[in-house]
Amino acid sequence: MLNIAIVEDNPVHMEHLQKLLPDVMEEPFTVSSFSSCSSFTKSLEINSEPFDLTFMDIELGEESGIRTAEYAAKVCPGLQIIYISQYLNYISPVYETKHLYFIYKPDLDKYLKKAVERALAVIRDQKSQILDVSWNKEKFHIIEKDILYLERVLRTTIIYTSQNSYRCSEKFSALLPRLRDTFVQCQQSFVVNLDFVSSFKTSSLCLTNGKEIPISRRYRNSVMQELNRFFSI
Repeated sequence: MLNIAIVEDNPVHMEHLQKLLPDVMEEPFTVSSFSSCSSFTKSLEINSEPFDLTFMDIELGEESGIRTAEYAAKVCPGLQIIYISQYLNYISPVYETKHLYFIYKPDLDKYLKKAVERALAVIRDQKSQILDVSWNKEKFHIIEKDILYLERVLRTTIIYTSQNSYRCSEKFSALLPRLRDTFVQCQQSFVVNLDFVSSFKTSSLCLTNGKEIPISRRYRNSVMQELNRFFSI
């Protein structure tokens, strides 16, 4: 089940998009509608099931859809963002943030299906990236994009997502080759998913959930190189 958010302050445009979605979606989905950026960001903070796709209006009164999308991308790294606007002058500014598509509202009927098809392709690819681990004869299939960080405690590795934690006996040396290149070891006991890094210092990384992860001297240079590579993309 896909979780979709529509952030739109015009009731007519909101209703029109909601009516079009069932005809272009190829998978079961639920829709949450927000008439302001603030109500959307509040939902992101309390929602245990992150959104997969967001249709984001750009101009919502005094609120900025672009700035809101920038925040949403940090909280939900796998979120696919489709901007919708009745103002073409936003075509260039949207490239300040990661997004999948920009649709001019008068062309919504024409381009919605193309935008959704592209979003679904990316979402399916993300969900196909699974880390399989086991603990006490129980197997776990963890979606990589949901992993915040891994912690090694004695002979156990704990894998943390925003909703759960999982245990396995495998060492980082066995797990890292099976993970995407967004995962970086920053200390003897920690591996971090850079998708969830909100800020960093030479001695630590701060994650979007507020967790601070230390960077040891041994890994400092390699972590800084990966951060520069990651944030320059």
